[in-house]
Amino acid sequence: MLTLVGMKKYTLLFIIILTAFAACKKTGPAKEKPELAFVSLSHNAVTNGDLKDTVLISLRYTIAASDVGKDSTAPYIAFKDSRDQTVNRQYFPNEIADNLPETDLNVSGAITIRLNAGNYFVLRPDRPEGDTLQYEMYLVGKNGVESNRITTSDIYILP
Repeated sequence: MLTLVGMKKYTLLFIIILTAFAACKKTGPAKEKPELAFVSLSHNAVTNGDLKDTVLISLRYTIAASDVGKDSTAPYIAFKDSRDQTVNRQYFPNEIADNLPETDLNVSGAITIRLNAGNYFVLRPDRPEGDTLQYEMYLVGKNGVESNRITTSDIYILP
């Protein structure tokens, strides 16, 4: 028959084993479709064409490790300007492909898109008093599969 001290030992052992199992990293199946999440903008107002001003868009991503390539096959973030539907791309750095974990089927992390006001935030001729835009963004892996689409908050271009 178990004594109170024996029951405490088994309870403690059970808790330790349960904690060890809960702490083990669980590897799920490889993602069929990448995931993208908007985190923040560094600021939401820029001066028209200011070469010294840069907006930083922070994002979180998850993508199957098998969908990460290098150079021309590297995943990229596509971002579409709401004003004229122009789509630009920013490729992931090769370091992500060079440092893929050996045991994980998916890769998650943070990426920051740097958009210089001189290149991306110029007033349209019909809007000399100021303008507003948003970017629709999505992640595309080397196999061409697109993630969900996210939209940034408003970005204001001041004259």
